[in-house]
Parts: sequence; C-alpha cells; structure tokens
Amino acid sequence: MIRKRAIALLSNEVRETLENDRGREKQLPFVNENRGAVLFVDVSGFTKLGKKFRKELGDNAAAADKLAAEITRALSTLTSICYIWGGDVVKFAGDALICTWNVTKTRTIEECLRYARRT
Repeated sequence: MIRKRAIALLSNEVRETLENDRGREKQLPFVNENRGAVLFVDVSGFTKLGKKFRKELGDNAAAADKLAAEITRALSTLTSICYIWGGDVVKFAGDALICTWNVTKTRTIEECLRYARRT
C-alpha cells in the first residue's frame, strides 16, 4: 500500500523510466534525454504577499499558514491545468513549479509547445 502511494507521487516520466528499466542495473548517475517543452512557473508577489499577511495577522504562525494556503491553492490550480493539457509536473520549489510535455509517437514538438503556452 505504501509503495502504491509513493509511486503515485512520482512524475509520469520518472514512473515510466522505472517501469522500462525494471530488472536492469543502472549506472549512476545516468542521463535521460527527451524532446519536448518545459514550463517554469514562479508565483509573482510571494514576498509582498507574505509581508501583507504579517502586517494583517502579525509575525506568527497564522500569517505563515495563510501564505502557505494561498501558495498551495495557486500551485494546485496550475498543476491541474498542466495535467489537463497532458503535461507532467516534475518539480515544486517553494512558490514555483516545473512542467514538461514530452514528444511521443502521437504528440509533436509543436503540440508540446502549444500545450505549455496554454498552461
């Protein structure tokens, strides 16, 4: 059960790499090359928003909790949009995320770029 939950948290790309390489030894580190589009999204105004909440709520856990909730809401929305367009969220970093769209047998580089722009 824990393994299924852990696997569900992996990006599609990592999950596919693990499934394709099952039983084979990997020389570490290894390189995985793909063609596609990458989108880096950074929430603008993060610091300003944090200052606003500290001013309103004081320099305490309530301000930090409210900021975390707002960032989580924004990143959740962006993640959903990425998935709707067939993308894969490969990394979260504070108030930012990285999405990818890989070229496949049925998806061209032009489509990957179009999906990234729509997100």
